[in-house]
Amino acid sequence: MGKYCDMCGTNKRGSSRCPNCEEEAYIYHEQYMNPDYLGNGQTLTPPDQNSEFMQKVRDQENK
Repeated sequence: MGKYCDMCGTNKRGSSRCPNCEEEAYIYHEQYMNPDYLGNGQTLTPPDQNSEFMQKVRDQENK
């Protein structure tokens, strides 16, 4: 895993996802699934699995 995206060169900021090419997947993993995001060890409530946002996350994870 490189520091920069292989497709567009964007700095991934320590993530395995690119905030440019895989914006929704990046947001989902770095904010919703990260217990340190809020600073209190709790995670945000994830979006509905049938939402357009989660469909984009699945599409980006499966490419």
